[in-house]
This record gives sequence, structure tokens and C-alpha cells, in this order.
Amino acid sequence: MSYTATAPASKKSAYQRPYKSRHQRRETDRRKSDEASDYKFLIRVGVAIGLVVALALGIAAKGMVG
Repeated sequence: MSYTATAPASKKSAYQRPYKSRHQRRETDRRKSDEASDYKFLIRVGVAIGLVVALALGIAAKGMVG
């Protein structure tokens, strides 16, 4: 059995994180923060609208009964 020498393959990890500049990282963080703020705002607006609708239905039900 003959053995032929081969050059070892370069060892690279399966996934290499792409390089991002500081500006790109900051921009990404800012975008995530803005999206989180938007989500919180929408939740608050939804809760407020739900309370107003519940109050209106309560008043309407009271008016029908009384």
C-alpha cells in the first residue's frame, strides 16, 4: 500500500462571522432598539384602545339595563 503525501487542508471554522465596522454594529443596535420601542408603543396603544372599548361597552350595557 503506497502513501502519497497531501497538503493538509486549511482549518477553518464552519461559520465565520462577517466583519462589521463599529458604525454598522451601532446602526444595527439602534435599529433593534427602535423596533423594540415601536413594539412597546403598539402594545400600549392596543391596551388603551381595549380599555376604551371595554368602558364603552360597560356604559352601553348599563344604559340598556337601566
